[in-house]
Amino acid sequence: MKDTWSLDKLYLGYDDPQFNADLEALKADIETMKEMTSSLSHDNELNTLKAIVAIQEAAKTKIMKLYSFIELKQATNDEINVEEVEEYSSDVPVHII
Repeated sequence: MKDTWSLDKLYLGYDDPQFNADLEALKADIETMKEMTSSLSHDNELNTLKAIVAIQEAAKTKIMKLYSFIELKQATNDEINVEEVEEYSSDVPVHII
């Protein structure tokens, strides 16, 4: 049996509009969480924390999809452009999440 690897269910490539949309959405999620945590007060603490957790869960899903694609692309050595990967990976401060 001959199997063929395809990451098309994740993204068609680094130039896939959905890849870039997810990356930009992740950046926006991170900024929103930073803003929400910096303005956290006792007035509406529970609702704010619930909103932060919801955003964090959505961000985690994006991180896993983006990371999986990049990791599998590297593992299969599928025409990897190291500079392109470094550009994306250094652009998102994952440690915030």
